[in-house]
Amino acid sequence: MGLSLVELLAAVGAELSTQNGPQIPSGSLHWIGRLENSPRALAKHGIFSGCDIWSSGEGWVPLGVTEIERWLVDASQGDHLIVCQRSSIDFDSGHFASETSLIIWTPKKYSQIIGDAVLSNELSISSPTSSADSIISTNLERTHPVSRTHDSLFTSLELGESTISIPPVVDVHALMKERGRSGLSLNPILLEANLWLVRGSLESAENSAQMEWIIVEDSFSNTCVVTENVIPMQTIPNITSLPAISQLSELELLHRLPALVEERRAEVLNSGDIDSHVSGGLLRWWRLNPQSVTVIARKIMLPAWQTKLPIEGPTIIHGISGLELPF
Repeated sequence: MGLSLVELLAAVGAELSTQNGPQIPSGSLHWIGRLENSPRALAKHGIFSGCDIWSSGEGWVPLGVTEIERWLVDASQGDHLIVCQRSSIDFDSGHFASETSLIIWTPKKYSQIIGDAVLSNELSISSPTSSADSIISTNLERTHPVSRTHDSLFTSLELGESTISIPPVVDVHALMKERGRSGLSLNPILLEANLWLVRGSLESAENSAQMEWIIVEDSFSNTCVVTENVIPMQTIPNITSLPAISQLSELELLHRLPALVEERRAEVLNSGDIDSHVSGGLLRWWRLNPQSVTVIARKIMLPAWQTKLPIEGPTIIHGISGLELPF
C-alpha cells in the first residue's frame, strides 16, 4: 500500500484513539486503534464508533484462517475490523460470518472502499506542497520500503537491518498452472541466503572506476550472482525458514569476485597530433584491483514454497527463479 492505513483512515475523517489498547499476545494482526468517530465513508460500510481496527501488515504470505482463529481466542468483546493489506487472503471471509462483531476487508474490498471514498469526495487530499507527513494521495502503488534519505540501494542495504527479506518475483499459482500442476498444496517458506555488499575499483590500462556490487549467494539453487533487484520488505514474514545449505567465506568470495565483476568496456582511442584528431574505439578489460575491495556481509531471506509433486516428491518452488528444487 502506498499510504499507511492510519493515513487513509484520517483522510476519510476518522479519528483513532491509541490509548488503552487490547491486552493480546503479539501475532500476525496488529492493533491500529479504536475508532472514536464514524465518518460517512466508514459508517455506510458498517464501521461505527468504538470499533477496534486491526491490520495484517503488508507481505506476500497470504493471511490464513488459522491466524484469524488464533486471534479470535484472545480478542475482546465488541466490534472489530480486520484490514488485510497482504497480497492475498487464503480463505473466504464468509467463513467468519457467524462472528457478527467481526468485519474483514480483503485487499480487493479495501481498495474498493478507498476508491468509493475518492469518487464520493469523501477522501481529503492535501496540496502537493504540504509536508511529507501530511500529504494524502490517491495513488495506491507500493512505496519503496527503504528510507528515501539514503543515496542508493547499496547504501540503504549497507545501513539497514542485518537481515532482510524480499518478495517473490514469480506468480507461483500461474507457474504451477502452466506446468500442469494446479491444485497442489503450496506452503510459503523462507530460504536463508547471503547478501554480499562489495566496494572496489575496476581498472583498465589508463582509467579506473569506483564500483559497488550487490551479490546474492543462494546455496539452495547453487548460484552467486550480481544483482540490482533487491527491494527489502518492511518486515520479515513470520513463517518457517530453512537455513542456508552452505556459505562462502569472505576469502572464498574474494577469489570468485573477478569472474563476477570484471568486464570489457569500449574505450575511445585518439590518434594523430593536436591538429589532426581521429577517434576510434577498442574493447579493453577492466580488472578488479584486489587491494581496493571492502566487503560487508548480510543475511537475506528468499521467498519460496514447499510442495509435494506427484512423481518427484517433496519439492521447493523458488520464489525468485521459479526453479523446482528437490527437498
